[in-house]
Amino acid sequence: MDISGETRLNLPRDRVWTCLNDTDVLRHAVPDCESLERAGDQMTGVVSARVGPVRARFEGVATLSDIIPPQSCTLTASGKGGLTGFASAAVKVRLSEDGGGTLLRYDAEVRLGGKLAQLGSRLIESTAQLWVERFFSQFAAVVESGAPLPGAQVPQPAKPSRWRDAIRKWRARRSAKRPEPSSTAMGLAPTTATAPPSPSPNAEALSSGAPSLSAGDEAPDVQAVLPTGFLDIEVGSGIGLVTINRPERINCLTFAMWQELAQVVRELGANDAVRCLVIRGAGGHFSSGADVTEFGEVRNTREQVDRYERAVDRVAEAILACKTPVIAAIDGYCFGGGLAIAMPCDFRIATRNAKFRIPAAKLSVVYGLRGTQTLLALVGLTWAKRMLCLGERVDAATARSIGLIDEIIDGDDLAESIAPFVNGILAAAPLTVSGSKAMLNGLAYRTPADLKREAARLIREAGASADYEEGRNAFAEGRPPKFIGR
Repeated sequence: MDISGETRLNLPRDRVWTCLNDTDVLRHAVPDCESLERAGDQMTGVVSARVGPVRARFEGVATLSDIIPPQSCTLTASGKGGLTGFASAAVKVRLSEDGGGTLLRYDAEVRLGGKLAQLGSRLIESTAQLWVERFFSQFAAVVESGAPLPGAQVPQPAKPSRWRDAIRKWRARRSAKRPEPSSTAMGLAPTTATAPPSPSPNAEALSSGAPSLSAGDEAPDVQAVLPTGFLDIEVGSGIGLVTINRPERINCLTFAMWQELAQVVRELGANDAVRCLVIRGAGGHFSSGADVTEFGEVRNTREQVDRYERAVDRVAEAILACKTPVIAAIDGYCFGGGLAIAMPCDFRIATRNAKFRIPAAKLSVVYGLRGTQTLLALVGLTWAKRMLCLGERVDAATARSIGLIDEIIDGDDLAESIAPFVNGILAAAPLTVSGSKAMLNGLAYRTPADLKREAARLIREAGASADYEEGRNAFAEGRPPKFIGR
C-alpha cells in the first residue's frame, strides 16, 4: 500500500536533515521501538507492533539510500516477526525550505506478509497509515523540542523505564499465578510475542493485595486472561487510573480487553493503596463500544454469546463490587460497551463533547441483564426504552438531565477538572464509603434468579438469529441493515 503526507517543522532544513540521520532521534520517533543501533551504513532494531488482534516483535534492518543532502533520501526497512509474518517499508523523504522552517514530505510503500497479510486489506492499510503518521508526528515532536545533534545522547526519561520494569514484574507475577491458557481459547489465539502495555507510574503497587480465585469464580474464563496491551494502569496518591488505550479504533473493546478489564478492576479494588479508581479513554473518546469486527469469531455461536456476555457482565460486577468509589471520566464517544462500563461506575463525569448511545437495535443484539438493569436504575423506564429500542444518541446536556451522568465539566483537561471531586472522595472515611456503596448497590442491583435465566435465553436467541448475522454484515459493509425478525 502507498501512503503519502507532509508535515511542517519550525526549524532550518539543515538541522532537520541532521536529525533525520541521527540514530538517537530516530529511536525516539519510531513507534514502539525497543532498540535501534547503527552498524556502518545500516541500522538494526527491534519494534513491537500490533496489527488488529496480532502483536509481534519484529527484528529488522534499515538502510538509507538515494541520499542528496540536505534535500532527500530513501529509508528502506524490513523486519521479521517469526510465525506472525514480516513487514517491509520504503519511505522517500523530501525536505524543502518553507520560510523560516522546513516542509517534510514523505511517500511510503508498506508491505506485510505471512499471517499478518491474512487480516484484511482495510485493517492493514489503516494500521500502516497510523504507524507512518505516528512516526513523522513523533519525529517532529522530538526535533522541535530541541533534541541534541549527533554526538550527544537524547535524554531518556527516568520514570518511564522504572514504570516499564514495574509493569513487567507485575505481569510476570500475574502470569505465574495461572496455568498456560489453551491455544483454542476463544479470542486468545497465541501470537509470537506479547509486548508489555504502555508504562504506568508506580505500577509496583498493583502487586500487593491481588485477589486469588474464589470458589465462586468461573476459573476457565478468569484463568485465560492475558495482557492485551490496550489498558494502561497507574497508581499513585491514593488514585488508581485505568486508561482504555486503543485510540486508532476509538477505544473499541475486544473480548480479551473485557476479560482483562474485569481482572484489573478486581486487583485495583483489592489494593489498599487505592482509595479511588478512575476509568477513562485515550485520544479524546471514552469508548466506541465492543469491537464488532471480531464478533464473527468470538460471538458467533450460542456458547460464544453466553461466554461473551459473561465477560461483559464481569466488568460491571467488578466495578459494583469494588470497595473504592469508581469514577468514569468521559469525553467524546461513550457508546454501547463503553456505556456498559460507565453505567455501573459510582459517578460519571463528562465533558460537553461527550455523546452517549446504545446501538444494540442496529445489530439485533439484546443488551445484557446487568447493563439493562443499571441503565434503568439511572434514567428510568421511558428513557431506557428509547436508548435500547431506538438507539437514540444523547448529548451531554440531555444525559445530565435524565440522570445518565452526574456532572458536566468545562475544562479542557479532564483529569485536572475532576481533581476536586476525587479529592473529596479521598478525604472521606474509607469504611463509610465502602460500606455505603455495598449497601446501596445491593439494594439497587439484586437480580432474581428466574429473571437471569430469562435474560440469558433472550440473549442466546438473538445471538443465534439471522438478524444478528445481517446486523454484523451491514456494519462491516457500511450499509443499513435489513431485519426480518428472526
